[in-house]
Amino acid sequence: MRHGLIKSIAHNFLQTYTSRYSSWHGYWLWGFVIEDHLHLNWDLLARPTGSHYDPLTFARELAVVRFFQQCEKQGASRRIERVELIITASTPPDTLYTRTFGLRLLNMRFVIKVETSGTAIVTECDILVARHDPSLESPSYGTTPLDPIN
Repeated sequence: MRHGLIKSIAHNFLQTYTSRYSSWHGYWLWGFVIEDHLHLNWDLLARPTGSHYDPLTFARELAVVRFFQQCEKQGASRRIERVELIITASTPPDTLYTRTFGLRLLNMRFVIKVETSGTAIVTECDILVARHDPSLESPSYGTTPLDPIN
């Protein structure tokens, strides 16, 4: 499989997965998941369980489904051998960005490692996240439910 194809899949997955379209009951998902010293490590080739009872479980299920969808779009779903998603959270080093509207922001880093025969790609992205506060936010109604993998 081409190096550029894997890189494209990984990049597109991260951009989609961290976007505002990743929502939990109409609110941005990451505001529910964020916590100090968060460290998650998920296998994205695992089959979804269909369980969406809490934001963290939903985030994992959504990652598996969205990665699968990116692979399907590129015709690469059978060629990928190993996929690991690592999510961490920390206080941003620049204090200028740690407070917005009185909210404490944390930096979430998403790192995806994709391996195929002879090729490994590591792609990452960072987003700033504040905890969900229903008194300051209103739900988005343009969201779509999690699509099951057939």
